[in-house]
Amino acid sequence: MKIRFARGVLPPPPPPTTYEEFRRLVRRYPRSDTLRLIAQMSAEREWSRLERVDQPPRDLALQPFALAGVARTILANASDHRGNPPVDNDLRSLCSQFVNLEDPDLALPSGDDRFSSLLRKMAFEQFAEQYSPHENLARSYSLFVDHAVGVSNALTPSDWTEILGVSFDDFMRIGFFLHATLLGASGVISREEIQGAAVDIVLGEIGPGRTLGAIDRHFADSLEGHVRWTQSMELPQREKWSPNSLQRRPLISLAGHFLGPVPHFLIDRVSPSGLYFIGMESVGSAFSDALGEMFERYVGSQLSQLEAAIVEPEVEYWEGKNAKKSCDYFWIFPEVVVLVEVKTARPTIDYRSGKVDAVGDAKRKVGQAYKQILNTERLIVDHHPAFAHIPTDRPRLGMVVTLEPFHLRQTGLDGVSWLQGGIPVGVLGAHDLEELLTHAIGEVGVGAALLDAPRTEMGGIDFLPAVQGYPFKKNPLLEAAFEAWCTWPDPDDFD
Repeated sequence: MKIRFARGVLPPPPPPTTYEEFRRLVRRYPRSDTLRLIAQMSAEREWSRLERVDQPPRDLALQPFALAGVARTILANASDHRGNPPVDNDLRSLCSQFVNLEDPDLALPSGDDRFSSLLRKMAFEQFAEQYSPHENLARSYSLFVDHAVGVSNALTPSDWTEILGVSFDDFMRIGFFLHATLLGASGVISREEIQGAAVDIVLGEIGPGRTLGAIDRHFADSLEGHVRWTQSMELPQREKWSPNSLQRRPLISLAGHFLGPVPHFLIDRVSPSGLYFIGMESVGSAFSDALGEMFERYVGSQLSQLEAAIVEPEVEYWEGKNAKKSCDYFWIFPEVVVLVEVKTARPTIDYRSGKVDAVGDAKRKVGQAYKQILNTERLIVDHHPAFAHIPTDRPRLGMVVTLEPFHLRQTGLDGVSWLQGGIPVGVLGAHDLEELLTHAIGEVGVGAALLDAPRTEMGGIDFLPAVQGYPFKKNPLLEAAFEAWCTWPDPDDFD
């Protein structure tokens, strides 16, 4: 008997799919054929998005996070000794089932912990693909080249060349080239094509040999290598949100071809996050230490783009016999002083995958920045002589800037939006600060706008809405960094 629903009444949603059920579904299809189809449909979907073509209703489940998740599950569980290759509708069904996967945290007691776990997983799964790649690519060059000069333990251009096999600029160009090429080639490119004349013209002096060397070294892994890594990193009970080997190496080397099931992971590989892991694998904690100073310098350069404000650096002072430092910057407007603290701490995989007990680690990392700001505020209020040059005739706010986003900031559900008293403090990721500057550059009254920014229920402050009424403009610092590496031959060379 067929059940009919009255007009305007929606049928109940399907019951959640367990991961074991989903595992059985993906095992129906040959692994390599399914990955090829994912690469094809991912490229088509990404190309349509860039061209601003609306997705047809039947393809709504073909979201980048779902395609990436199906690919990860295929790598972990499927084999090439199965039935017939999947067709488009089979992949649409797999993506729908992936979206509908059961969430173990629904079993938690009702309250903030459960809500936080559910939303954190969703945010880290879906938000990254929505960022503009332009800022990521520009920040890579600005951070690791422009702001590395003179920083102790920072990798030099010759260090990067030794690690990458090509210069830093060329590595960026290779990543960008691979992304653009795969979108126009249904997600696959052959080694032979990379050795061809057209590629030689595009990549210029890099040459096909060095290009392939860099791809093999940093962008690609064999199918077997991807399978081993994916299986070793799978999180019990949280398989859906486990690390994806394609984030580590976005390409699969398969039968003389490079397969790219998740195109935006190629951009991520040459983003600050991808380069961070390359640096850490190469030189260890010394790289992380240097990155802290590089990012601090980078934030200072971003803040200094506003002519309406003065940027003062951190203050060294004494408490008894102990030498200490204030927050990293004082962003001084006629209407307000913003105390800025910069952090490169990263959210852990446990935090990203929604574990309740991981909130403490995030709170500790970002909480250190809160404490530094509030301690600096206390010293200003107490008229410590080392801070005599900081105005006390106007209100003060706090701003924490993190290199990696701690999603759900300002909601009270992120584990880091807490306040011990004193001044309102807001948390911005690097993307958020860059966006703030794109609106604020060249405008008057920015300080007053920041002062009027909406407060959050947790006693914090949300800076971005305060400036989004200003027109969007290009960020000069990012534009210069992007243009420094994004150089290509004259189109006439292709005639």
